[in-house]
This record gives sequence, structure tokens and C-alpha cells, in this order.
Amino acid sequence: MKTSKPIISVVMSVRENNFNYLETAINSILYQSYKFFEFIIVVDGSKQSVINIINLYKSKDDRIKIILTKQIGLTAALNLAIKSSQGKYIARQDYDDISLPNRLEKQFFFLENNTEYIFCSSNFFKINKVGSRLFSRKINISHNKIKKILEYKNIFSHSSVFFSKKFFDKVGGYNENFIFSQDFELWTRLIKFGKFKLIQEKLIELRIHDKSLSHLNNKKQRIYSFFIGLKYIFPTLEELNKSINSQNFLSDLENLCQHNKGLYNLFQARKYIYLYDEVNFFSFLTFSLNSIISIIIILLHRPNYILLRIFGK
Repeated sequence: MKTSKPIISVVMSVRENNFNYLETAINSILYQSYKFFEFIIVVDGSKQSVINIINLYKSKDDRIKIILTKQIGLTAALNLAIKSSQGKYIARQDYDDISLPNRLEKQFFFLENNTEYIFCSSNFFKINKVGSRLFSRKINISHNKIKKILEYKNIFSHSSVFFSKKFFDKVGGYNENFIFSQDFELWTRLIKFGKFKLIQEKLIELRIHDKSLSHLNNKKQRIYSFFIGLKYIFPTLEELNKSINSQNFLSDLENLCQHNKGLYNLFQARKYIYLYDEVNFFSFLTFSLNSIISIIIILLHRPNYILLRIFGK
């Protein structure tokens, strides 16, 4: 199917050992009820077997566009895909997740009919390795509530997001200093330019498996999320973006925070919640009263973290 110019650009990145679910993910896009899109797949250092799979689909559907790279990483791969895109809107799709048939249609018509919004995501089903549904999430929150929640956490599944390319370009795209949590970091900048919507319908199936990036890089992602929330509240911390991958990052950040009492207390509170591998009552009492209050406030927004730090990894 050909169109003069696609309205939606769906972007996906595939790496060398991450293709067990690839065909299901590709089919979920090709069989969307809304047809006027291009599907850009970055093959990021993958083996020939992956390229062969995608080429087979491309031979049958010319909406697919393939970009070959030498393992540049997810963040850079997504920027590369979106830079080459033609659509007014960008839709993300991960190699292991499934978009339900009306996903693009629902998200496209929402943004087209609500011009104050520049971004929408959706609720989702979680599925296991074989595709059986485990449970679903259904929350309904306002734009103002979303702005507040982004101080603490990312509530959007990356595979479910749909946003204006115009404003993506305006904020400079994904920050390539962030090799993890690049989506969360982008949302904290993008939300300054328009409204965000979380659609109540479940429009994707999010696959849970032990080879997903979030599972394999849990500790590293915690550091990134820790910093993203801080700099969302205190934009002056943007100057540390380039050093987030250095070994001295946390000590550099702490030194920068010491000159601002409020920031320092928040730094200590977030460090305790996000980065301690074992939360205990004694360590909790060693913080200042202001830090303890900050810890309690954050835990009210992230109650799952106290359980994770006590019982999890």
C-alpha cells in the first residue's frame, strides 16, 4: 500500500539477540485498522537472520522501511528512525510487545480532535512469554496529575506512546546521554509544550520476560530515574546530563546539591528510595527530619519501591 506521505510513523529498534517475538510485533502493526503509516525498523547490529525476517515482510508491504546500523543503542536508534520519518505523528513499538488492532486509529483521532494535546499513551495488558494475559492496568488521571507524577516516576509504557513529531523536534529528541530511561527523560521535557493524555482503553499488550531491557538493567535504570526526577524539579541540574554515565556521577551530583538545602534533602531522600538495595528502619532514622518527610512523601507516590527495596533486588 502506498500513500504520498504517511500521517503516522511507527518506529521500532531491533538488536542482535532480541528477536524471539519480532514477527508478532510486526504483524500487530501491519494489521492496524488505520492504514496510513510508515513502519521504520532500525536493525541495530542484528544478525542476518533478523534482517532476513524483516526483508521478507518488506517485500510484501512497502510501508516498511529498514535502517541498518552497527549497534548504536536504543536511544540513538530511535533518534535515527524519527529523523528519517515523514509522519506528523510518531508511534513507538517495541520488538516484543503487541499493538491491538485499533491502537493507531484511537490515538490518531484523539490528537487530531484535541489539539491542545501533543502526546497520548494508553493502558495495557501484561502478557507472559507465550502471550497469555497476566493482568491489566486501567488508570485515569488528568494532565495536571501526570505533570506531578513525573516528578517521581514514568507511568507510560514506551510501546504505547503516540506524540507530535513537531514538538519532539522542538525539544531536540531523545537525549543520547541517557542509554536507559530515555523515554522518561524525554517526557519530562516534552510535557512543557503541551498536554499529555493517558487513554483509559488498553491498546497494547506489554510482554514480561527475563531478556527485556528493564529486567536486565534494573539497577542502572534506577540511577537514571533517580536523576531524571531531580532535574525535572530542578532544571539547573541539566548541566550534569553528559556525566550521568561516569563513575563519579553520584558524588558530583551530591556536591552540586549541597549548596541548596531543599535540593540536598530531596537528593538524600531519592537516593535512599531508588538506590539503596536494602531499606531498614535504622538507616531511615539517620536522615534529617526534612529528608525523612521527603522520603515519606515519595513513598506515598511509589509504595511499590519500599517493597522492592525490602524483598526484591
